[in-house]
Amino acid sequence: CTNVPLDHKVVLKLTPLKSIVEHLLIATPKPRLERAATDAAAAISGESHDVGRILKNFRNLTTSLAEGISELERWRRFVSQAELVLQDVRRCLDAASTLSVQSVCRTFLAQSSLITQQDQQKQELAGSALQLQARSRTFLAQQYLDIASRRRRQAELAASERCKVVARTFAAKLWLLHVRNLRRRCQLSKQLVVACRGSHRNGILELIR
Repeated sequence: CTNVPLDHKVVLKLTPLKSIVEHLLIATPKPRLERAATDAAAAISGESHDVGRILKNFRNLTTSLAEGISELERWRRFVSQAELVLQDVRRCLDAASTLSVQSVCRTFLAQSSLITQQDQQKQELAGSALQLQARSRTFLAQQYLDIASRRRRQAELAASERCKVVARTFAAKLWLLHVRNLRRRCQLSKQLVVACRGSHRNGILELIR
């Protein structure tokens, strides 16, 4: 058994088994030339020579050699075509590799640009956040200053009102004291007048006596 795939799938059972096997072995492309050469060498080896066998092997070897040469030419053409196809495949692979490299480079550049844009956006957001914080702090400080100013003004107004009240109270007390002093002066004056009148009367009475 040669384990070689055969071209024939249907075997005619009318012929003898030996001729069928020989036909199949001869029809097999690869070992046919080798078998024909081996059979021809075996036919001419030894002392006795069978002319019919040698002639048969000669014909088989000639046919197999012609077929082998034809097969070799066909394989050469296949090899040439395969080399051309291989060159085309290499060019296609080179182009595909170039496109792949370009695609990878573009993807890398796009990712780098995206990362750069994201970094810029993060920096802008961070700057905006800092500006917002600064503005918020400025606004809160301004509000605090406004509230402190209002409170200070309210305190000043309250102190002024208290001062006015105190001044009014003090003035009222002074006025009351002044009124009281005037009243006392009037009373003292009246008492003095009364006393003077009484002393005058007493003097007159004494004179009369």
